[in-house]
Amino acid sequence: MTQSTVHDDEVTVTDAATSLLDRLPLGAKIAVVVVMPLFLIATFIFSFVGAGANPTPYEMPVTLAGPGEQTEQLADQIADETDEDAFSFTFTTKADAAKEDVESRESVGAIVIGEQDVTVYTASAAGAGQAALVKQVGAEVAQQLEMPMTSTDVAAPVEHDAGGMSVFFFLIVCTLATFLTVVILALMLPTARLGAQLGATAVASILGPIIGFFIISTFVGDFGVTFGSITAVLGVGMLYAFTVGVLTLTFARLAGLGGVLIGMILLIAASFPSSGGATSAALLPPFWQGVHDVWIGSAALEWTRGIVYFDGAQVEAWAGQLLTWTAVGIILLTAVSAWQWFRTTRKNTVSNAGPGEQSTALSEEIKLTQVHVSRRDRRPAISSTPRGNEIAEEPAPTG
Repeated sequence: MTQSTVHDDEVTVTDAATSLLDRLPLGAKIAVVVVMPLFLIATFIFSFVGAGANPTPYEMPVTLAGPGEQTEQLADQIADETDEDAFSFTFTTKADAAKEDVESRESVGAIVIGEQDVTVYTASAAGAGQAALVKQVGAEVAQQLEMPMTSTDVAAPVEHDAGGMSVFFFLIVCTLATFLTVVILALMLPTARLGAQLGATAVASILGPIIGFFIISTFVGDFGVTFGSITAVLGVGMLYAFTVGVLTLTFARLAGLGGVLIGMILLIAASFPSSGGATSAALLPPFWQGVHDVWIGSAALEWTRGIVYFDGAQVEAWAGQLLTWTAVGIILLTAVSAWQWFRTTRKNTVSNAGPGEQSTALSEEIKLTQVHVSRRDRRPAISSTPRGNEIAEEPAPTG
């Protein structure tokens, strides 16, 4: 039987203090144990394959520097040889401006046509795939102009960090730190109050990034940045991990195991492929680029990447994106908790009343019943015999 407990600051609905899985029949338990991992694996593979199986540029921002007519002609030729929407070119006549576009992350690469050679600027820390593609286009331009080509990587990843993948691994650690914490709490301690759940989430959001960064740094070092930058990276990881935890907690409190599956889809299967870590953002399909531009995984990764490799370039935009989702998560969790508290408190109004209050309520109910009965008794009786067909009573015998 379901018991309801009302606290001063929280309402929890328990089932004889049993866990969520204990309330399910044996067949359902087995199904949950088997289906949930398979569901996670299937969605994970489907999303990663869909996002990165065939990396193709889509509106990849590239800067072309050189004489105006020459650069425009080259852009038209490149567009003819590739898909029309493959590149989005920015034109300039200054080589320094082209390089600054790459350093500020306005473009993923730049091709500068000089008097004697062609110079290509890339930023492989933002994605080895897109950097290689820019070099390939630059080589074709140099071959067409019969000039030598030189390349400069303005944001190269540190040694032992091929393609800047360590930032992506850091994102995975921060995600799982709080996601798994909330899932375990939902399964093992379903009666925990909201304050306790948030406390555990906060602890995991602090320890997860610290432990993850320590492990990663043992292989790639400190990324060659200052202590202040490392602190900023940890701060971003903690904020992101807490946001993941709050959203997961909201889904779990709203839909139970179904909420956990929603969290798997949105916070793992949709977040990791669209983050731009495994596949460069400019090489993602249009749908995944759209997710990248609005979702939390990409916000945390690009914010971290900007601190580590781009001297803080464009961190304000990505910070705003992540903070927005943090605020949304807190608002949703507050709304869901308030709704559950109101619903449960309403159910418990009579059951939690004292003996005197219950007697009063019972007396009022009896009085209402008596009034209803008395009104019904005062109603005139309606004969079921049709008029004109009355049966005359025989006179009683005399004598």
